[in-house]
Amino acid sequence: MTKEKEQQFQEQRERLDKLQQQFNEKKVLEQKLKDYSKQIKTVDYNNIELVVVQQYLWYKTDKILKYLNTKQRMDDYFVGKVPKMAFNDNNNNGEIFIVSVTGFQIHQDEFKLVLQRIQTLSNVTQSAKDYYQRQSTKSVETLTQILTQQIHQSQDWKYYTKYFFQLVREKSKEYVKLFDEYITKKSKQLIDQCIVDVEFQPWVELRKQTDKYMKNKSFTSELELLKQQALDEYIKLQVLSQQLKFDKKPSKRSTQVMNDFIDKVKQDFKTNQTYVGSEFKHFKLIPKLLQRIMLYYRCFYLQLPLYESAKELLEKIEQNTVITIATSTGSGKRALFEKE
Repeated sequence: MTKEKEQQFQEQRERLDKLQQQFNEKKVLEQKLKDYSKQIKTVDYNNIELVVVQQYLWYKTDKILKYLNTKQRMDDYFVGKVPKMAFNDNNNNGEIFIVSVTGFQIHQDEFKLVLQRIQTLSNVTQSAKDYYQRQSTKSVETLTQILTQQIHQSQDWKYYTKYFFQLVREKSKEYVKLFDEYITKKSKQLIDQCIVDVEFQPWVELRKQTDKYMKNKSFTSELELLKQQALDEYIKLQVLSQQLKFDKKPSKRSTQVMNDFIDKVKQDFKTNQTYVGSEFKHFKLIPKLLQRIMLYYRCFYLQLPLYESAKELLEKIEQNTVITIATSTGSGKRALFEKE
């Protein structure tokens, strides 16, 4: 055999050896993949609430899968194929979901733990919402007890409290909604830590956020404004709207006098610190304000001759000594010139 042929033979042999090696490696890889594939399974996690899926799992799927991938090194062949997550409402009208996870056993084990932490976060978030709702309801009930059981129930007072409670309930609902949005946002900010930190305790942070919010933003902080708005509504419906029922139209002058008197009461209610507060001692002062307003209105309604000059007369009374003559029906001073 010539040297040239001998070299060719050697090269062919090397190629065959190389092909054989590649074939053997391929068989080993195929067997390995086959063995791995047998370990891959899909597990359905049933009865997952909509809020857990909607607020946490859906928009954090990539983060969860990335975390699961760190738990087992895999052949490049499986990268992007496992683990996988899928969602199905199982014909429960979107209220209850099935979360299907495809992956190795370690992926299933880790997902169970992640799911538990996320469900805990969701439950703690809902507990915070329930707590805020209870506190809000308690505040309204306390006000109700003060205003309806401890203060004399005149008709004017009943009108006022009706308007006041309408405003309070609306404001309470508004604040409950705002808190729900706030605590949900804070909860979502914790989800990444909840996924990767096995020691994470979400209730600690959410309780801190709840206490902070309740300290800085409670609907009871707006009670003074609500009290004033209720007075405005009372005046609007029980005084101003009644002018349409007059047989004889009042003069512009007397109307202006009444409005000035009422504005003075409103200003006093707004600026006098005696009225500021939500305790019994603060609310019990309001009926007298209502009486003043109704006295001004009734004198206006009767169209008393001196009513148009009431402001000037009051100023003179304040500056001079006045003697009133009492009769069987009274002196008339209180009816015309009520001042509190």
